[in-house]
Amino acid sequence: MILRMAALPLATGTALLRGDRPEDDERVRVGIEVAAGSGLLDAATDSDRAKAAVHRYVARMSARPTPFGLFAAAAAVPVADETRLAIGQSLDESEDFTARAWLDCEVLQGVVDHGLDSCDEDAVPLRRNPTLQLVDGAYRYRLPGDETSDVVEVRATTVVSRAVTACGPESATTTEIVAELAREFPTVDREGLRAVVRALVERGVLLSDAGLIVPGVEPGDAVAAFLRRCGLDRQADTVSRVSSLVARPQKATGDYVAHLDDAWKELTSEIPGLDGIPPQFRFHVEMQANVEGTVSRELLRSLSQAVMRLEEVYPPVDMASDFFDRFQERYGDATVPLLQAADPEHGVLGRGKRGRSAIAAGVNIGGGGSDGRGKVSSVQLAAVDHFMRTGTPYDLGAPSKDNPGSDCLGLIASLIGPSGAPMAAVLHGGSPRSPGAFAARFSAGRGELTAQLRAQVRAVSIGRAGAEDAISAEVVYHPSGRIGNVLVRPALCDETIALSGAGGGTLALDRLLLRVEGHRIAVYDAVTGRPVVLFVSSAHGTENDRLDPLYWMLANIGARATWSWLWGPLSRLSHLPRVCCGDVIVGAETWRVPSASVRDAVGAADPVTALRALLPGLGDRTWVGIGPADEKLAIDTTSAQSITEILSRHLKEREIQLTELPHVEHPAVAGRGGAHVGEIVVGRAAVRDRIRDTSPHCPPLARPDWVYFQYFSGVSSSEQVISRAAQVVRQLRDAGAADQWFFIRYDEGGNHIRVRIRAVSAAARPAVLAALDTLGGTLLGEGVITSYRSDQYVPEGRRYGGPEGMSAAERLFSADSDDLAARVVGEPSEEDRLIAAACDVYAWWQAAGGGARPELEAMRRAQRGVAMGGNLDLKLIGKITRKYRPELDRRFKPELHPAVQAELARFLATVKSSWGERYVNDLMASVVHMHCNRLFAFDPRRMEYLAYALAIQKAVQAHALAAASGNSDTAVGSKHGSAHELDHGSEH
Repeated sequence: MILRMAALPLATGTALLRGDRPEDDERVRVGIEVAAGSGLLDAATDSDRAKAAVHRYVARMSARPTPFGLFAAAAAVPVADETRLAIGQSLDESEDFTARAWLDCEVLQGVVDHGLDSCDEDAVPLRRNPTLQLVDGAYRYRLPGDETSDVVEVRATTVVSRAVTACGPESATTTEIVAELAREFPTVDREGLRAVVRALVERGVLLSDAGLIVPGVEPGDAVAAFLRRCGLDRQADTVSRVSSLVARPQKATGDYVAHLDDAWKELTSEIPGLDGIPPQFRFHVEMQANVEGTVSRELLRSLSQAVMRLEEVYPPVDMASDFFDRFQERYGDATVPLLQAADPEHGVLGRGKRGRSAIAAGVNIGGGGSDGRGKVSSVQLAAVDHFMRTGTPYDLGAPSKDNPGSDCLGLIASLIGPSGAPMAAVLHGGSPRSPGAFAARFSAGRGELTAQLRAQVRAVSIGRAGAEDAISAEVVYHPSGRIGNVLVRPALCDETIALSGAGGGTLALDRLLLRVEGHRIAVYDAVTGRPVVLFVSSAHGTENDRLDPLYWMLANIGARATWSWLWGPLSRLSHLPRVCCGDVIVGAETWRVPSASVRDAVGAADPVTALRALLPGLGDRTWVGIGPADEKLAIDTTSAQSITEILSRHLKEREIQLTELPHVEHPAVAGRGGAHVGEIVVGRAAVRDRIRDTSPHCPPLARPDWVYFQYFSGVSSSEQVISRAAQVVRQLRDAGAADQWFFIRYDEGGNHIRVRIRAVSAAARPAVLAALDTLGGTLLGEGVITSYRSDQYVPEGRRYGGPEGMSAAERLFSADSDDLAARVVGEPSEEDRLIAAACDVYAWWQAAGGGARPELEAMRRAQRGVAMGGNLDLKLIGKITRKYRPELDRRFKPELHPAVQAELARFLATVKSSWGERYVNDLMASVVHMHCNRLFAFDPRRMEYLAYALAIQKAVQAHALAAASGNSDTAVGSKHGSAHELDHGSEH
């Protein structure tokens, strides 16, 4: 794990701020010169504003552990039996910290641009546009830019296709592509071939391969390699030399700025056009700490417990839930190329910025988002109620005993020193995207830590995919600019998906397939068939709508929102309590103060007394923070200077939120001049293992011959809808317009019956459409339904055995719908339906087994699937089955309608032929589930579960009787009434 710590001891920073010239301290002076240039220090002599800025930098340098320049440092620390951390154990104080730097990513982009301007265009390495997909004989892709960029197509001629193929997966220059084409098309003039390649570059089919962010490669090295490919060896050598020079660890003393200046002069002597860049924007500087000590296993266990408890309180939100819903609605359970689903015009990503008007962007009317209201949870209310009654922190307690664990892969927590006991840490949040989400950036050059992260990524890949052969793939994206400095990471995954601004891609997007598995979207490699697990090993956010939509989608598939305490609507309260989970603080105590009151306090004769009076319950605590997350700045509430200089910048805000800082009150890292504020970033391999869905892939199935309507009604009116729909089917069959049909009960969006009828030909389709539309109008006029609508039929082909299985299932559904539409005419009672369903479930599984008795384990597995992991009251279930078992025994006669039996046999033969025996029971469970859906008018899923419970009892009895008689082929049945006489069932 990584320890991050403030560069100055808290006591040292406090003392410096109470002196006249904190900038006289060498550490402060060098740190500010690196962060802001020497101009600020010069101005601080005469300018109060500049002096206040210097003071804020000192406050940051002593109270905020988030690395930035020379203000904070990082160190790798091991896990042991106790938390004990110290710096300054060496004799030489200058060895406590060392600094290293990289050329700033914005500078490197300038170097690349200069190289592109000065080199032969035929020597520029090219790669395929990552959005390129082959659709109906044309290459379809999005032009470089943001989400609003145009989507265009280029005809995939033989020459164009060969040029595209020659440019992947490795990059290739125009010269190399032309040479490859010339070998394949020897009669074509080379200039003509060159013109084709240049046209592809101009049209955006091929792009320059100048990505700065490549996992495992320093950006300077990536740029040097690019320049060398372009034939710019001298510039490449200069970039390599300067990158190596500044990357060597140096003591962070007064000579460090001169060291950076010398390196800069060498760079600009070879590459002009960089002279105007200010010193603070030339290099990305980070500092390493020479820390000794360990972090305790008990603390990590406490943090894990806190994460698990938070997940119980706030089930993490699936950031891609809307995309999931749109995907499932469009494609069902089909397997779809990722680029098809993500197509900006034809896919299911959603409108986003693409659907917004640039003209109306500033008009704040209609659909402006949330009004800030929302539900208050019982836990939030309990925390506030406890605080109002006792004035003390609220403890969430431990996670429940049956907690399955958390998918949180990385977390950040500030450490609380021994003086803050019993509290040990403040949990700031977690990430589901990678064990390296927070730690990877700091593992460069730390081989052991990188190896640990790789092992964690591998374990998570296997667990999330449920497969040893899972491919881990790093999603890499650089939107441009200086953000690239914090996107550098080691190579942790098997493959790399390189989006805009990234390089080194090994897994192209056109190889990726998507399909729904349970409540998530799974990713597969089309070439190998192996599951792909996606990771983003950086802390870069994914919610901003200015990001590449492909990055948003890939980063959020299968990942959920970060783990942290949320107050929701209660966040507007003026005073909120500390919330704990054992010895971990998950929500800090917070005060929300009107800006006018803070303004009065800042301007008061005694700002200390005035401000502290606004913070009830602060007690003997000294520090409060202002600002978001890792930008929080510590305010010393016992210092008028600190209060004035920091709060004065926030007085234009309507309200000011101040937060307790326990980790600043009690710094945890021992040092020469006192303790340093510290925090840890932890990678975790914890994951809820999944059972791999090994069912074959099924493409989207087009069903233009089917007409589909939804009829919305009350539950009690559903049987009338079914009966009337069956009449329409008979009429259409008599007219020779339709052959198959089926109905399904559904409650999504309101209770309704879904009716699907297959037209015998394209010419007959209008008649079927008109008949169902007329039915809807008639039922609406009679008051049977409240509304109706037509929709597109999206078959769930994978659920029923692929294209062949789906066709066989539709024939089975048609026969079953004919049977059940007749059986429910008299609206039988719930008891009659339950008894009939138990007989039917037995009969369907008996037919599937091909023998006298159904296969017990298959039935039990199907029943578990109906339960879907719900909390079952087995005593209550037993009570219900005992109540209805005598009636079942009296009426028991498992028998299928002849047409249903014939189509079921045909379905089973089809899926065994196409998919093999392995999946028969799963497919069988699906068709039985649909049968029960049609049979039960009320609560179909739970009634199906009870029907299984009764049928399984009869199957157990049958197996026991067969075992006792020694005859495994003896038929099991009864001479009592048929289960198909539903409308008369109560008379038997």
